[in-house]
Order: sequence, then structure tokens, then C-alpha cells
Amino acid sequence: MMTTTLTSLGRMCASLTRPRVWSSAVSSTSLGDVLTPVSASADECPPPLANYSQAMQVNTNARLVFVSGQLGSRPDGSVAEDDPEEQARQCFRNVDAILKGANMGLKDVVRLSAFVTKREYLPSYMKARDDALREACAPGTTPPASTLMIVSGFSKAEFLVEVEAVAAAR
Repeated sequence: MMTTTLTSLGRMCASLTRPRVWSSAVSSTSLGDVLTPVSASADECPPPLANYSQAMQVNTNARLVFVSGQLGSRPDGSVAEDDPEEQARQCFRNVDAILKGANMGLKDVVRLSAFVTKREYLPSYMKARDDALREACAPGTTPPASTLMIVSGFSKAEFLVEVEAVAAAR
């Protein structure tokens, strides 16, 4: 049963289009100063299923910010009910606003953890994630490490997506 589920998820993820790579570092010119992408050799580990890095090493003298899970709540408290893509977009706006308080932004994200309440929300979340990071980051640079999980629910039933992040910068 588990093998069938994982195989189906793998096929679904593999069928998604992979957009252009974005930056997770302070800038594409200072990637080596703050971050080093890490990956296993192709004969030891399969490549990522979507547009993310297998791992990001944060080099010394970097500031780290750990952003708690953000839900799709707007500043006025409203939620785009039954719209996982809009909720994911709002999650990223919230993460970006919090990072601005540390003089950082989505361009500095080195690690994302995301949670959705239904498997069919994966493409909506991935589109919102890719759009948000593409808009914030320089083209042709490294995406953050990332995990995407399906969960049974959040604190309120109207929430469909949650995103937490780790950012690094000098």
C-alpha cells in the first residue's frame, strides 16, 4: 500500500513542469560567501522531484532567521477559503514580511517546510512557491532545500496550507 502511494506521488511530481531556478542566497554573486549547495552523486541518490536543492550548507558568519509556520491569513484576518493557491501566496507574503523585519526577504530563504491538507493541493502550492521565489530572486541561481507534507489539518478548518522558512544572510 505504501509503495503504491509513494510511486503515485513520484509520478505526479515528476509530471509537474520544472520552472527556472531562483536564488536562495543573498545574491547570486555572494552565494559562496553565505551558502553552499550540497547534493549526493547521481549514482548514490536520486535527483530532487521538483525545483529545490537537496541541501544547503550555511557557511560561518551568517545570520539565521527561523520563521514559524505561516498560514494563509491576510493582515485583516481574512482567509481565501477553498483556494489553496491563494492561501499559499499569502503564506509567502507573510514569510516575506517577517523576513523584512530582519532586513532579509524571500531571496534569503535556504529552507522551506510546507504543509497542505490534500494531495490535490500540491500543484497549487508548488505554483505559488515557484512564483513567489521567482519574483523575489535572481534568475539562474540556486533554489532552497524544501520539504512538502500532506497533513490532516490545522488549527482552523479553513486553513489549507502552512509554510515555515529558514533564511540566511550576512
